[in-house]
Amino acid sequence: MVAWLASPLESKYVSVHEGSIEQADAIVILGGGREIYGPELSDHEVSVMAMSRVRAGAKLAQQTQLPVVVSGGLHYGQEPSEALLMARVLMEDFGLPIPILEEKSRTTWENATHTAAILMPQHKKRIAVVTHAWHMSRSVWSFEQQGFDVIPIPVAPYSANPERPGWGVMPEAKALMQSTQLLNEHLGLLLYRLFYSV
Repeated sequence: MVAWLASPLESKYVSVHEGSIEQADAIVILGGGREIYGPELSDHEVSVMAMSRVRAGAKLAQQTQLPVVVSGGLHYGQEPSEALLMARVLMEDFGLPIPILEEKSRTTWENATHTAAILMPQHKKRIAVVTHAWHMSRSVWSFEQQGFDVIPIPVAPYSANPERPGWGVMPEAKALMQSTQLLNEHLGLLLYRLFYSV
């Protein structure tokens, strides 16, 4: 079920075109949530899903020396922003310079619009976008609507992981969570094209 739902979303974005990254003006890492990992930690941390994106973006930044934008706003109006948490990981764990923070966005569409407000005045139109493979279709579409030329950097494709208990027929908590994410993504892609086309 997971592979069946993921395949249409991920089929165009399972790999990166070699040589295309060097032509980018910037790397944009999209937020993927935040967590508080137990009462002993008073501060928020990036979620496991967001960490996958940050790690991929950091590796790319180390290889290319391109400027990095981290994009993600507040959860329910509460500090800190996802962007700030991702920036802290990039600096403290990967030794990268302070990235550009986009801290207003709450949705993928807002990731694109607010990032455009930062990068377009700097004439940075060709960007490498880092997000999960299943989220890439909606992300690419949103950023292209803002005039960007997008180089997709897909992370952790679900369709590339066929190893599931009971040949994929047995119930599995992880598969249920992933199926829910994918159904939401299919709906989001449809609604974005209905409501956000420019």
